[in-house]
Parts: sequence; structure tokens; C-alpha cells
Amino acid sequence: MKKLLLLGALLLALSSTPAQGQQWVTANQATIAWDAVTDSIDGTPLPAGEKIRFIVYLSNADTDPNKTNPAEIATTEAKQHVVTLNVEGRFFVGVRSERFRIDNGAILSSSVIAWS
Repeated sequence: MKKLLLLGALLLALSSTPAQGQQWVTANQATIAWDAVTDSIDGTPLPAGEKIRFIVYLSNADTDPNKTNPAEIATTEAKQHVVTLNVEGRFFVGVRSERFRIDNGAILSSSVIAWS
């Protein structure tokens, strides 16, 4: 019985297919979009005098697969950005949000980069 159960588990493991985490799109231009940030990390509305901006990054999937040296390509307060590539390759696009003061531009908090 143990051998039959072990064989069944082995067949089940071999017959399953791994999930694909990335779907590559062939294009020289793509629009990326994200949800708006409207609250502080604790869920309260942003205080008056503070805003959110987004920093967009690009990382070459072949030469920098771990995204250790991403290039900053844009800063925007919009919820989307058009990425235009002038070279062939495979790239990850990332976005990070920053909360900043309107009067002096001081960065109050920053998120991690969310990658495509």
C-alpha cells in the first residue's frame, strides 16, 4: 500500500506543470498602469500639503535578471506611463511610489519597487 501511495504521489508530481510567472510581450512601446495611492500606510488620508509621485524603472531581463541595477526612466504623478524602447531585448518594468511634501519636495516615505 505504501508503494502504491508513493507511486501515486510521484506520478502526480511529474504530471503537474509549473506556472509561468512572466508573459513576454513583443513591442517597442507599452503603456503600464497602476492603482492610485490615496491613503497613508495606516489607512488614513494623506495630510494636506503632501502628494504621491511614481518613479518608473527599467531592468534588462537578460543582463540584470535580479534587477540589482535598474535604470530610472521617469517620474510622474499620473497612474500610467508609456515606456518606449529603442533597443531589442527583454525588459522588466518597475514602479515605486514616494510620498513627498509639496512645499519643499522632501521625501517622507517610499515603497519598494513593484516589478512587472
